[in-house]
Amino acid sequence: MTNRLSLFACAVFVLSLSASALELPAIFSDHMVLQRGISVPVWGTAEPVQEVTVKLAGMEVQAIADEKGDWRVDLPAMVASFKPVVLTVEAGGSSGEAKKRFEDILVGEVWHCSGQSNMGWVVSNSANAKEEIAAADHPEIRLFRVPERALPEPDEMGEGQWKLCSPDTIGPFSAVAYYFGRKLQQDLDVPVGLVLTSWGGTPAEAFASRASLEAQPQLQDYVQRYDKDLDVLAEKRAGSPGWEELPTNHQDPGPDDTERLAAPDLDDRDWAQQSMPSGYSQNIFRRSDGVFWVRRKVTIPESWIGQSLELRLARIRQTDIAFVNGHEVGRTAGENPHYVQRNYTVPAEQVDTTELTIAVRIFDPGGLGGVFGSPAAMYIQPKGNAEERISLAGPWRLLNHVAMSPDAIRSGFELSWGPNHRPAHLFNAMIHPVAPFAHRGVIWYQGESNLGRHESYDTLMKKVIEDWRTLWDQPGEARETPFLAVQLANYTSPPAQPGESSWASLRDMQHTTAKTHPNTYLATAIDIGDAADIHPRNKQEVGRRLALIAERRVYGDESVVDQGPTFTVAEAAGESSPRTMRIHFDHAEGLATSNGETPRGFAVQVEADGKWVWAESAEIEGHSVLVHAPEGIEAPFAVRYGWANNPTDGPRGINLVNAAGLPAFPFQALQ
Repeated sequence: MTNRLSLFACAVFVLSLSASALELPAIFSDHMVLQRGISVPVWGTAEPVQEVTVKLAGMEVQAIADEKGDWRVDLPAMVASFKPVVLTVEAGGSSGEAKKRFEDILVGEVWHCSGQSNMGWVVSNSANAKEEIAAADHPEIRLFRVPERALPEPDEMGEGQWKLCSPDTIGPFSAVAYYFGRKLQQDLDVPVGLVLTSWGGTPAEAFASRASLEAQPQLQDYVQRYDKDLDVLAEKRAGSPGWEELPTNHQDPGPDDTERLAAPDLDDRDWAQQSMPSGYSQNIFRRSDGVFWVRRKVTIPESWIGQSLELRLARIRQTDIAFVNGHEVGRTAGENPHYVQRNYTVPAEQVDTTELTIAVRIFDPGGLGGVFGSPAAMYIQPKGNAEERISLAGPWRLLNHVAMSPDAIRSGFELSWGPNHRPAHLFNAMIHPVAPFAHRGVIWYQGESNLGRHESYDTLMKKVIEDWRTLWDQPGEARETPFLAVQLANYTSPPAQPGESSWASLRDMQHTTAKTHPNTYLATAIDIGDAADIHPRNKQEVGRRLALIAERRVYGDESVVDQGPTFTVAEAAGESSPRTMRIHFDHAEGLATSNGETPRGFAVQVEADGKWVWAESAEIEGHSVLVHAPEGIEAPFAVRYGWANNPTDGPRGINLVNAAGLPAFPFQALQ
């Protein structure tokens, strides 16, 4: 009896092993959309040298797994169809030892949607969310979100599942991707599948392969610095036995001496001074965690007394309690509080003097702490009255009231690089598992996390694009997958005077990539950003502009205008106008200004490598703009347009558009 039970158990084990050996990546699931018009790879693993049969809509294709168990078939190109079909995969020949079945499959257009937080920004946090979610009953649009994962080596299977677009599923999905896909579906009248691989705060090097970074001299140090930090960390761990048993984060010790530290009459002149918004863990207290207090005095007009005030404090990492003249006005905690804009109300009855002391208790449990965001997101004003706004950006007093050592928690022995900042790690964990699932193209919204190295962004992005095209290796013309990127939106306060800008420089690199790399295009968002929020809520227009590019450049509809006015050349206007340059534009049919005023946002350079000043004036003439320099500057001179973090707002805000209402791209024309 015992022997028979043992034999039975062995038989069950063998059958289970055989069945479990047939696996397909997570990108294959019920409700998926397959790409029309090109061959469609289906791949996975089975027992070595086992026969695999794939059936779909009357087609049947076989393959033999190799000695490692890997197999792949390529289904012939199909036409778009709203009629659901079933995909079956069988391993083991006629005996059908293992079988996978996927139902409700449509054939249409598949787009890969990737980048950082502005691509990942969800519908439920975007403009008109309630109405958009209620109207999102689009079962012909299918959604696949790859979970945020980072790995040092490529993953073959991945995670996730396809879902039908509905009011129940669209809220937590990418707004840009959804509005892009919705317009395509409506205009092309075919099913649309959207594959999302975004992760907030991610630099582009995380989406490239390690091999391509190592092969490019300008990019090698991304990998070299990471490897060096790994070695240093290994040495630190080796010298600190038991570090694994340390707590994950510090615990808030609770309010202590709050009344004194929040009081308006406290003498804080011996406190450190720190400009905010910024990360104080990166600056004065970069080697400390714990409880911090920040304070600032502000004088308000007498007319504000007795009015309710709005207090905005950008984003704070992690939790905070805010006080005005010793009275608590708000606090923020909960899940991921560092993503929350601090918006507090000072009650009218507490506004009884023109001298206000704003004090904020902040608890940083570990890692990077500080007050982050745009200077434009730090201010106080009467409720609903932005015209009387007083900025709170600039110097604050800062005290590390309860210092806590990073080496007393486990994160002090973890790599300082966040998972999504590690070179190639998202390429391995989020991109590799969905390749070579056939798709039409890629939409990309990223760049904010590469501002510190904008000079190498063009080189880096070309590596990312070619890594992905090589990984997919689609047949024929599909090999050069269309890559549609979003140029960074306007953000932070507009400049009083023209000058240098890391945001403008990175936008210029984005434009260079689009101009010089095949099948790569750019949609501008320069007029739809938010000075106070790095995540502008108008994702509908971003998705629409990307869809315009797809419809013209990918699907060949030449009636679509997909680009705003684009700089081509600058030239001296002539001897009779020594202070004037003529700036020529493409895509400039109906060149005009968005507000009917004269063109704004032009700056000229006094001399090579010299000071930039605002142009005296500008005027439109056909498809060109005549830019007039101030007295004392003669052509030829260098010209910039929209060259600032936020060139859109303020009295010098850019306003050039074409007849389609699309804004002109920022540019610089150097001597």
